[in-house]
Amino acid sequence: MAASYLNFYICNGGVVAPVAGADTDDEALEIIARCYPGREVVPVPGLVIAYGGGGPHCITQQVPVKPWLNVRSC
Repeated sequence: MAASYLNFYICNGGVVAPVAGADTDDEALEIIARCYPGREVVPVPGLVIAYGGGGPHCITQQVPVKPWLNVRSC
């Protein structure tokens, strides 16, 4: 199974980033944090999510917005 750090999801105040339990996870999270200052980077198990349909960005695309909110999170 191939895993990528790039399939992260940007949300209000944070970035949800997949990790693979590899030696490079910490470095990847630090790079993402530098790219999005002021946001909390939250690691999630990327390989588990990949088996279920992609990464954090992919699996959140179909989540509907609350109809009373006309606001984009990113």
